[in-house]
Amino acid sequence: MNLDKYKYQYLITMIPNTFPIANMNTVSWKELQQLIVKELPILYKQRILQLYCSTYPLIEPIIENYNVHYFGFERDESYVVPLFQQYKQYIKKRKLLVGLLQEEQIPYVQGFFHHIISMSPPTENDNELQDHLQETYRVLTAGGYMALWFTKNTYQEIMATITAVKSSTFQMLDVKILSLKREKDLPINSVLFILKKPPKPVEEKQIVQIVTKQRYY
Repeated sequence: MNLDKYKYQYLITMIPNTFPIANMNTVSWKELQQLIVKELPILYKQRILQLYCSTYPLIEPIIENYNVHYFGFERDESYVVPLFQQYKQYIKKRKLLVGLLQEEQIPYVQGFFHHIISMSPPTENDNELQDHLQETYRVLTAGGYMALWFTKNTYQEIMATITAVKSSTFQMLDVKILSLKREKDLPINSVLFILKKPPKPVEEKQIVQIVTKQRYY
């Protein structure tokens, strides 16, 4: 875990005494989109996967600002069909591919995606969350980032989620507890994780080659 130890200590000691958090960062949906995009080091022609993209889509702000290959997946056909109509201009230009998950399995090979965005995945217990983390870890390239966002009602739910994510094979780079503003309803308490799949270790042979080359300069 790469999360700053002082921030984690604050999460587990201070928040229980102040929840609901009076000074919790309150953001609009647009601000949340901007925050997630800012945290991902998106580069030219990278492959971006967004899971459960119909309710909280980041398709437009990323495709409009980055030249990438975007993949949007949902778990139910009733969510997928409207996406074809809503984003048909991107699909026609082959900037977006929309698909259907089969039993929560992502139909791509290991390490295929450069970054993953998962918005409020339907994980009802710790086992389902661990399955989700393992599957996203599988298809994420080494050194790739994942933005993982959940809506939660209570501090206990938030801390249980933090503990579960912390125990995964991902590096936890940051955790942000946010209140999402809504136009007609009360704000939603949520937690945003910025995760990273560790880069591949440099083999001893490669280190020797690098050092040898440096000696000639």
